[in-house]
Amino acid sequence: MQPIGTRVAVNERRLVQDSTISSHTCREARSHVNKNTPGHTYTSTAACSPRKGRQQTTGGAWIAHTPTSVASMKFCSSSSNCSVSVGVGNKQCLQQFWSGTNSRLMLEPLSPAGNSPRTLALARRIVSDCLSTMRTVQASPNSSSTRSLKMLEDLPAELLQEIMDLLPTFGQRAQLFLVSSTAVHLLEWRSAPPLQLSEEMGGLNLGDLGACAVAVAGAKPQHPVMGELSLGSNNIGNAGAIAISAMLRDGCTIRRLSLRDNAIGDAGAHALAAALTVNRSLVELDLWGNRITGAGKTALLAVAKCKLFLELEMAPCQPSAWVKFADGRMRAVLFEWISHVQTCAHGALDSNADPQDLLFRTFSFIDGFFICKPVKRAELQLVGVAATLAATSVGIANTLHELHRNDDLAAWLASVTEGAYTADNVKIAARRIMKVLGCKLHTPTAYTFLRRYLRKTGWTQESFSIANYLTELAVMNGVFSQYSPQALAAAAAVLSRQYTSQGIGCKNMQNWKGNLLHCSRLDVTTELAPCVAALSRLHAAEHGREYRFVNKKYMWHGLHMVAKIKPNPPADVGYFAAYLSSKEATSADQTVADWHNECWRHTPDGSPTSGMGSP
Repeated sequence: MQPIGTRVAVNERRLVQDSTISSHTCREARSHVNKNTPGHTYTSTAACSPRKGRQQTTGGAWIAHTPTSVASMKFCSSSSNCSVSVGVGNKQCLQQFWSGTNSRLMLEPLSPAGNSPRTLALARRIVSDCLSTMRTVQASPNSSSTRSLKMLEDLPAELLQEIMDLLPTFGQRAQLFLVSSTAVHLLEWRSAPPLQLSEEMGGLNLGDLGACAVAVAGAKPQHPVMGELSLGSNNIGNAGAIAISAMLRDGCTIRRLSLRDNAIGDAGAHALAAALTVNRSLVELDLWGNRITGAGKTALLAVAKCKLFLELEMAPCQPSAWVKFADGRMRAVLFEWISHVQTCAHGALDSNADPQDLLFRTFSFIDGFFICKPVKRAELQLVGVAATLAATSVGIANTLHELHRNDDLAAWLASVTEGAYTADNVKIAARRIMKVLGCKLHTPTAYTFLRRYLRKTGWTQESFSIANYLTELAVMNGVFSQYSPQALAAAAAVLSRQYTSQGIGCKNMQNWKGNLLHCSRLDVTTELAPCVAALSRLHAAEHGREYRFVNKKYMWHGLHMVAKIKPNPPADVGYFAAYLSSKEATSADQTVADWHNECWRHTPDGSPTSGMGSP
């Protein structure tokens, strides 16, 4: 961090009447900082941008004058020859300066004298005023309180950074960014650990700096019971992953951690692997969409006791040959038979495993294998039971040696083929599936995303059962292979809330639509609404077909007999697009979207009772 050598004092003459942040407070702040830091004269951040109708004198003061040319001011690093002119083309000059490799306009923290109790108390006082004013501005953008925020620009940059660091959440820091151009250009919102962590912090461009701040905050005693933490799409690299791994080693009790779609490489993967050897609380870890090679993935799989999701399959543009085989009838028949086999296992399968998770992983393995290998009708039954064995083995452990512990299960699976295959045949086929799929064995399914979305939107046992029913119907139908697992899960979560008049209760959560859209990252018009409309039509078409095992299964009392629920009349895409884009879904989410845009633009490195589980 380069110290700023030359500082120019600015004579501030602007006073704001009836301001929440009073001019007296600002003058007191400036004088106190200057008094406690001898040898330095601190500039008001307002000096960093030219003022309309004023001209800056050589002494740094702004005077009322219509200039023919705006005088420039230079910030010079005391340890480099870099400088940047501020005046005409101020934005372009700052961007050029920020892009330099040897120097960057960074604000150093207050000196020890500046961190005196009186300074911190004064900063906290301004923080309280600032939060109150920002809430007023957000509620009424045209109110007189808008002018009071401009007074922040009159504070020294170092004190303003201190105020930024004291704001308890990244969201409140984002509000300051959205109302203050000075904050956007000169302050760093990711440098200090937030006092309050949010479970969903994806897409904020935290980078390594923000990841380190989150790691420090996550290790503090006030966050001992946080259930999950999403840090996806944040441009986090190896340094941030190493900081997160230190948090996991230090006793952090987070159960689900998402680091998807970042820039983590093998160094970060090895650090996370070392943390997984001692961490016992983590049950799910998302790492797809990173730069981890086979060596890093192998290191993670060798030690992980939790579910690792290393890859995520994209929805194909065209159905595969397997999906189109016999017009999709063979795939539907095989999936129904596998569902029947696993449901009637009667203790042969792991009693501690979630049966729905096992079923959907089996479906995923079958689809993945037949996409890579040509379909042979004679192998369908063998691949089905072998995929069940592989899914049981990969549930927690991940090596091929785990298959040797499942001799009894392999023998039972062979018996359901009525002598067509032996236990050895089943184990050999399972090894083949695991070898062909490789890291694709560790892929999240529609059921994985369904559980996550229901935790964010609210659920009951009844709504969870009907959401599972709809998701299972969709996965068995080849037409839905064109949709991503996220879209299938989100569509089922939406439709599970449409049957309250028929006794399917749902937990009311504020802004559940916005929560769903934010955590799923789906486009309403092109991804989610078409899938919801298609799923509502499928539900209407499948209702009353009692010969199908999936309908028999969901007529059981343990699953709340949701297959007997009369479907609502199917609606078109436009209806669901309007429903999901209503003000409830977008108003709170718009602030988040604005924050995300500002972060990316102005951050330097932003270039059931029967055994079914519950969310």
